[in-house]
Amino acid sequence: MNKLNKRGMNVDFYTVIFLLLNTIFFAMMFVFISNSSNSSLAYEQHYAKEIALLIDSSNPGMKFNIDFTDGFKIARDNSKLNDLVIIDEEKNLVRVSLRSSGGYEIAYFPKYSFNLRESPETNKIFIEVLDDKK
Repeated sequence: MNKLNKRGMNVDFYTVIFLLLNTIFFAMMFVFISNSSNSSLAYEQHYAKEIALLIDSSNPGMKFNIDFTDGFKIARDNSKLNDLVIIDEEKNLVRVSLRSSGGYEIAYFPKYSFNLRESPETNKIFIEVLDDKK
């Protein structure tokens, strides 16, 4: 029967910790790569920035039609069917989420109210800029 001394036990303990930390790291990398591979992260950023720039350059009464074809396709692939774009008027944030969890947020400056409508049938997002918030 082989007896291990304290030093041998410590090496085994540190080896197990090292392997466990490496497994966690590679699992996180796998999740990030899988999210990036279906382009959801890039499209979320693209659409959120585009909408925020449109809002920043808008005036009350303006209406925007945004072609959201790729966004709807990616959201359908990720089993997300509604609330793809949210405009938070209290915090002045545009949030685009094409996945069941997560999303991308970006701030905008004007203090307007908005009417937002998603139309999966036409692959468009309709935004109407209303009067200033009271």
